[in-house]
Amino acid sequence: MILELGAELISSDAVALYELIKNAIDAGSPNVRISVQVVLRRSIFVEAVEALQAGDDVEQVRTKLLSNLELNAPFAVREEFRTALLQSDDDPEEFEAVLREAYHDLNWIEIRDRGHGMSRSELDEIFLTIGTRSRRSEKVSDEGEFRSPGRTVLGDKGVGRLSAMRLGDHMVVRTTRAGEQFESLLDIDWNLFSHESSKLIGDVLIEPTRGRRKEDRSRQGTRILIRGLKGDWDTGTFKRMVDEQFKRIIDPFPHDPDEAEGEDNDERERAPDPNEIFDLRFNAHRHEIPGIPAWLLDQAHAVVTAEFDYRSDGSPRLRGDIDYRLRGRETDFERNEAELMSLTDPIADRLIRTGPRTLRDVGPFKVQFYWYNRRILKEITDLNMKRRDVLAAVNSWAGGLMVFRDGFRINPYGGLDDDWLELDKKALGARGYKVNRSQIIGSVNLTSRNFHFVEQTNREGLADNEYKQVLVGMLRHILISEFRKFIERVDKERKVADESTVDDLETRIEEANDKIEVKLLELRREVPEQSETINELRKLTLTLGRLVDRAKTMAQEYEDDRSKFVHLAGIGLMVEFILHEIGRATARALAVMDDINVESLDRSGSASMRTLEDQLKTLGKRVATLDPLSAARRQTKEQFDLVELIRQIVDGRAQQTLRHRIEVTLDLPSRPMKIKAVKGMLIQILENLFENAVYWLKVEQRRRRGFEAGIEIALDLRSRELTFSDTGPGIDPRRAEQVFEAFETSKPPGQGRGLGLFISREIAQYHDWSLSIDQDSLNEDGRTSTFVLELGDGN
Repeated sequence: MILELGAELISSDAVALYELIKNAIDAGSPNVRISVQVVLRRSIFVEAVEALQAGDDVEQVRTKLLSNLELNAPFAVREEFRTALLQSDDDPEEFEAVLREAYHDLNWIEIRDRGHGMSRSELDEIFLTIGTRSRRSEKVSDEGEFRSPGRTVLGDKGVGRLSAMRLGDHMVVRTTRAGEQFESLLDIDWNLFSHESSKLIGDVLIEPTRGRRKEDRSRQGTRILIRGLKGDWDTGTFKRMVDEQFKRIIDPFPHDPDEAEGEDNDERERAPDPNEIFDLRFNAHRHEIPGIPAWLLDQAHAVVTAEFDYRSDGSPRLRGDIDYRLRGRETDFERNEAELMSLTDPIADRLIRTGPRTLRDVGPFKVQFYWYNRRILKEITDLNMKRRDVLAAVNSWAGGLMVFRDGFRINPYGGLDDDWLELDKKALGARGYKVNRSQIIGSVNLTSRNFHFVEQTNREGLADNEYKQVLVGMLRHILISEFRKFIERVDKERKVADESTVDDLETRIEEANDKIEVKLLELRREVPEQSETINELRKLTLTLGRLVDRAKTMAQEYEDDRSKFVHLAGIGLMVEFILHEIGRATARALAVMDDINVESLDRSGSASMRTLEDQLKTLGKRVATLDPLSAARRQTKEQFDLVELIRQIVDGRAQQTLRHRIEVTLDLPSRPMKIKAVKGMLIQILENLFENAVYWLKVEQRRRRGFEAGIEIALDLRSRELTFSDTGPGIDPRRAEQVFEAFETSKPPGQGRGLGLFISREIAQYHDWSLSIDQDSLNEDGRTSTFVLELGDGN
């Protein structure tokens, strides 16, 4: 059972070695040496044992074994193995026993460190006790508060020692603390715990003993020797592990990605060299851990840095910078607590109940990544690198965002087999640019302060909890909502700038036609015998002119259809808003009807009937709002009183604002204000503004206890301006135009499509109005939540 536990909790040999490395780092060792010695591969050994047990000739088995010894094993060790096999008896059982002993003694893994070591009591009480969380207690108090350990502490679950169980059948631990006179020794044969063992688990005595006397009492550290290897180790296996797994073991990036660009690479702040920390040897040959090359970072088409931290008042924020090197464009972004609560809601349902507490407990972290447009990667002539070499380098490091805590990796994030942020799924369903893992090389940098991010016991990533889910929500927001949308917007602007408009083409074609007409007249005079050909050319120019006119007509029809599409999309949003209200009101009405006692209706039912009547009136008002949007009236301009329309919309929202404790203030003129417009379209604008305001006021109520939610609608007859304000978190003035773009939203999926404000502005432009954000009316956080609808001169 114990052996099965080790195999299940530690998923691979690479993870097992990494866990033992983390134990060494936690012990304060400045470096760790891992040595693997293999004279005979496990698969060859198992095949030979099976052949012997099947009755095969011993000499044939011996010959095959000798021909398959690892040629790069140390010569003396290889000769020792050969001698043991050659001198053994031809009896199958004796030969098998010699083979097993040689395999056990000469194939091993050693992990050696110079950390603070363990005393004999610590070996017994901590190392031998699975699930001991001594490391976590250094980072987290009994009250669940963070306390700085003053050094790197990577362990958390107390299951690292199970790694030795996965790697081999036999473990010997020699360890000592500075000042001790003797080493402490622990010798465990894991086979005693196997199903094949006849011993009861209570009969297996395992306890540390006193080891060798130390010549130097100041010496400290731990040496773990594992024999009877279970993995099929050879040079190729070890090299792949180093190249694919261990190169990601520590954060490979410069601390500041901007320093990775430029000619003077020697001046940049470099990431730690893993080869100074880890000494990895296979059969006495050292294997260097490859670092991420500086030239590869220089080739990135975009670089993004972001940071989640806290303001002086303790409120969280997410901010970052995007450098789109390919286009020479940069931008930055910042999201406040209310926006973060909103955009992480669909992923962390518990955040809805706990309010801002989860965000405030997450702890600060940093993000950086490099993005590559793989289609336009080029050769690097200065380095004599072909395009395929550059692409191969990108492939070897790409995989999305790796996660590091205090500089050491949390598996398996950032590998090509792990789409933990569902970027590929998102890319497949997206139009335009597809930001997927094969384009991204990057990292998320956590510290001991992020102790709510707990690793799974099987070391396959972070355990699912509300903190991890909030982290995923913020990372997806950076990658998709901030980065992808920015590069798509820049590329769209570039494309528009590169193409001529229909009007430009029309002017150029008309000028060309005039020149052609003049040339044809000159040719007719100078070459009258070619009049027939000239007439044909003239017909062609006339046909070209008609085609241009047709193109203009089609362009106008497209604009008309586009306005219809925008209007229909707006209607869809309106219907969605209202159906939501109808559903809520219907449920309330049914609940009231269920509470009515029919037998005593005249005595107790009057109040319930009045409640039911109020619910039905609410339904009637909300449904009435749809009437101006009907197909027969949807694009018919008419004269109506804007003051009355505003009161009608507010009245239709009365139950909703009462339910959410939102005070609505109207600053309207005492006399009517007649305008000529498509009434249904204006309703869409006001309803969209109302829906946005209610949503963000609800978020702010969760965020701030005692918050007073309010909406103010003002109408100025003289300036013909309608202002719509709320007391919510507001919008960053830097995003004053961005919020009007299609599909731009800070709401979670299912609660916002990013079309409301886009449609509202399109409708305003249809009427020659203007809808904008007032950037002069800022709240205490320097943000604005006031929209201004300028209604023009009324013509």
